[in-house]
Amino acid sequence: MGNYDEVLNTIIDLLEHVKEVETDIQEETKKRTIALSKFLEEKKISPSEEVLEGIQYQDILSQQLSATSETMGSICSYLKRYLHAIESDSTVLKESIGSLDEKLKTSLTKARDKQKAFSGKLDKADNGSEDEIEFF
Repeated sequence: MGNYDEVLNTIIDLLEHVKEVETDIQEETKKRTIALSKFLEEKKISPSEEVLEGIQYQDILSQQLSATSETMGSICSYLKRYLHAIESDSTVLKESIGSLDEKLKTSLTKARDKQKAFSGKLDKADNGSEDEIEFF
């Protein structure tokens, strides 16, 4: 089947690497948020609205990273199945790749919609709107 298996393995490796980096960022963000909260509590400092909003945005960013990590994990799982199909049946592989393409496009559309929703909240905050941050 040509170099399909090499290409799929490279894609899997790249996605797993990005997923690992995102997980590290999430963990570090969580540690820093906890450290900031402890500091404010120990010093008996009441955080400003700007600080509270920053913490909320960190949480939203962490949720975004979590969603993309889940998507990458799912794609890796599908790709691993396709690797098996390369070895056993080229017809199954073609059908599977078509199915993967549809799923990737759907995932991309959902990811872009979520990004737009988040960007919209940023734009509102920048324009001085009093709207609260919504979690999705």
